[in-house]
Amino acid sequence: MPQVATLFLPAGIAGIVISAAIAAMMSTADSQLLVATSALSEDIYHQLINKDAPEKRLVAISRIGTVLIGVIAFVLARNAEETVYDFVLYAWAGLGAAFGPAIVLSLWWKRTTKWGIFAGMLVGSATAVVWYHVDVLKGFVYELVPAFVFAVVAVVVVSLLTEPPREIPIEG
Repeated sequence: MPQVATLFLPAGIAGIVISAAIAAMMSTADSQLLVATSALSEDIYHQLINKDAPEKRLVAISRIGTVLIGVIAFVLARNAEETVYDFVLYAWAGLGAAFGPAIVLSLWWKRTTKWGIFAGMLVGSATAVVWYHVDVLKGFVYELVPAFVFAVVAVVVVSLLTEPPREIPIEG
């Protein structure tokens, strides 16, 4: 894209177009970093590990998480041999398999439990990662498909094996 912009556009406009693309990338990257950090500190630590965590500890975990996730992302990007498109597909497979079944089932199946959601997120993510890294499986079908299916199965099975969620009365 930068080469095309510099070839076909005047220098000033090419600079603006390239800057706009970089700004969009930076905005997406920092949003993903904040979402991952929030999931780590709030969804995992605060909700599952320590519900009574003081605000200072949550802030510390958020800051440490931001640095760690940023360093991991930097190392992965630095050592990347694949294209950005491949990474986007891989990321969407992991995110789709982790959150897709959880969202769909929690909206449409009243028996869904928090432990079912947790199991589905783990199974979906793990399946996407494993499927992606096993060449025979990767060449067979896009990793999102089996990861999504296995995540749905995990949510359903674990939800059926755990205590049903309590009904929350809706006031009208």
